[in-house]
Amino acid sequence: MGMDRKLKHQVWVIAGAECSGKTTLFENLRNAFPFYSFVPEYNRSWLEERNKTAPFSHSDLNHLFDDCLAYYENLDMTRPTIMDSDMLNLFLWASHIHHPKANDLYMAWSQTHFNYLLCSPEIPYVSDPLRSGTDIRKWSWDKHLEYMKTRHHFVLKSNDALSKLIEAKEIILSAE
Repeated sequence: MGMDRKLKHQVWVIAGAECSGKTTLFENLRNAFPFYSFVPEYNRSWLEERNKTAPFSHSDLNHLFDDCLAYYENLDMTRPTIMDSDMLNLFLWASHIHHPKANDLYMAWSQTHFNYLLCSPEIPYVSDPLRSGTDIRKWSWDKHLEYMKTRHHFVLKSNDALSKLIEAKEIILSAE
C-alpha cells in the first residue's frame, strides 16, 4: 500500500495548553500513521535529560530556548511528520513569563507553515514538575486560538483519548 500523494510532505503539529492531551494523542497516532516521522516535544526531553523542574532559572530557559531554536531549525521534514508541540508553545511560554527570547521564538514560528491539531484544556489537570500550573491554561488556550486565526488548524472537539484519536485520524486522512 503506497502513501497517498496528498499526504506527502505534510507536517501536523499537536498544540494546545498544558495538560490538554497533546502527548497522549501524539503517542496514540504513532500506530495509525506508521509511514510518518514523529517528533516528540523537544523542550520536555531537554528538561528531563537535565533533571530540571519548575521553577526554571533564567539561565536554564536561555539555554533551553536557544537549543530549541537550533533543534527545530534543523529538523528533517521531508517525510510526512507529526510533532508533539512546536515553537508556538515555546513562544507562548516565553511570552507569559516575559522572557527576552520570546521574540526570537515568535520569529522562528512565524516562518513555519504547518497544519495544527488543537487540543483544548477541557480535561482534568494533572500535576507535573515540568508544568507551570493551572493558572496558565486558559491564557495559553486563548493565545493558541488567537495565533491560529491565520493558520491551517482544526480544533479537536473530543476530550477523551480514544475519541480524540479517531477525530485526529479523520482530519489528517481527509486533508488536502
